[in-house]
Amino acid sequence: MTAIQCAPHDFYPSYEGLRDSILQTRVGRNVLLRGGILWRLSKHIVPIEAVLAGPTYANELVASDKSTSYYDDALCQSTAELIVGVFRFEGAIRGIRSYWPRYETFIGSGYDGGQWLPDAERWYVHHLEGLQSGGQPLKASRTWTADLKRNVKAARPIMEASERLAESFIANYMVSDLTLVPVSLVLIRTFQSVTIESVNVPY
Repeated sequence: MTAIQCAPHDFYPSYEGLRDSILQTRVGRNVLLRGGILWRLSKHIVPIEAVLAGPTYANELVASDKSTSYYDDALCQSTAELIVGVFRFEGAIRGIRSYWPRYETFIGSGYDGGQWLPDAERWYVHHLEGLQSGGQPLKASRTWTADLKRNVKAARPIMEASERLAESFIANYMVSDLTLVPVSLVLIRTFQSVTIESVNVPY
């Protein structure tokens, strides 16, 4: 979105409406699957049934083994930026600002533990309240990186353990000669946001 002399807090309700209308389309399923901040912004709109329904275009390779390749719908950067409320400012104030951190900024940050942790939820609720009250400014990527830094070193073992668990789950239950669960769940990072109990796995 391009903003010229725009008051961010005045536009926030319109941004929410635009974001939620996008999430109600087939794109919402793919946004939810990405995990992280995209998952959190979409979970109140996109039902889990939409995820289990599978891809529409299957135009992105997400995993493969020696005999089989697995595809899902690609998510373009422009759509991801609309979901987090990215603005490109022109005029006296130039540059890129956003209501929420970009996906690539959030992933690997101090709030990304490979799953949505309580600290991340507390940060999310606090920031959302600030946006809705007009007390939170749009932030540049560099500012977001600093704000989300926290103690990444301490969080790294949690992230790595989560990745190993997801990889093991996929190897044992999804990439085999048994009946596979829907290809939409092949994304390793999916399991940070979808409870494993809700997935029908072969035994």
